Amino acid sequence: MSEPNRAVAVLSLVSVGVLGMVTAFQLGAIEHLPGPKRGVFDADTVHGSREAYALFGVPDGLLGMASYGTTAALAELGARHLTFAKTALDTLVAAGFGIFGWRRLHALSIYSLAAGTASVVSLVLAARTRP
Repeated sequence: MSEPNRAVAVLSLVSVGVLGMVTAFQLGAIEHLPGPKRGVFDADTVHGSREAYALFGVPDGLLGMASYGTTAALAELGARHLTFAKTALDTLVAAGFGIFGWRRLHALSIYSLAAGTASVVSLVLAARTRP
């Protein structure tokens, strides 16, 4: 596996870990997400909102974990075009969630920002591996 693909896989797994905390909160395993709750940052509000369960009633953190796991697998397989497309989709979804959280809830999640940042870096790396 190339170094950029390995980095995309690792960054995707970082996102899986970050969203694991979110999912633990959404499933009730923990009562509060650690992190800043000042100014615009309020992960509990973002991930506890009704909208966070909008797709079939499944917590969005769990769906995100599955999605980033798929990205890691594509990078591991060396599927360059698919990895690029998937990292682009991950970046768009992360941006959409961030914009939605801000516009609808007037709050941002440090967890979503971390996963989104990993998505942007992964997209740049995946773009470099395309022929």
